Amino acid sequence: MDYMVEITDDALDDLDNILYHILFTLKNEQAAQNVLDDFDLTKNHLARVAGSI
Repeated sequence: MDYMVEITDDALDDLDNILYHILFTLKNEQAAQNVLDDFDLTKNHLARVAGSI
């Protein structure tokens, strides 16, 4: 059974700030995509394992 993972507004703001920094200060699109991919993978993993504890 998958659980719903709630992402707070503060967490989304942090993610936006991190992505902005990577894209516009570091100018690294691949790194920004990797952060987004890792975020999605982690969120999906949490949804699956939440009930196993």
